[in-house]
Amino acid sequence: MTWYTHLKLGVKLLTSFSALVAITAFVGVFSVLKMKTVNDQSTIIADNWLPSVEKTSAMNTATSDIRIAQFLHVVSTTDEAMSGAEKDIATLTKSLDSIGTEYAPLISSDAERALYDRFTARWKEYTAEPPRVWRRLG
Repeated sequence: MTWYTHLKLGVKLLTSFSALVAITAFVGVFSVLKMKTVNDQSTIIADNWLPSVEKTSAMNTATSDIRIAQFLHVVSTTDEAMSGAEKDIATLTKSLDSIGTEYAPLISSDAERALYDRFTARWKEYTAEPPRVWRRLG
């Protein structure tokens, strides 16, 4: 590096400034390329994962609401209340089926598909017949 010490001050400043500009340009280009990756990933989250999470949350709420309506049916003391609870169960079940239909195209992995298929199979098994407690009360 003895050649550098023999240069004039103006040349040293120009060399140093040029090196800083080159480093800054490299960092800028690198940052823009990485921002594209971040944008691509955030787009995937916004377009696929977030709607999936919203639908699964709605399915969870619907199943909970169905269970609550079933409870209200069991504890009802009048035929009107039981009939109202049965209507609620039917409405909520249609809603759950609709949400499931909207969710199915959003599934993006085999593991997610397996979980959804397991849920649907178990839910069909659960709703195949009225709960045992209804038969005992009836």
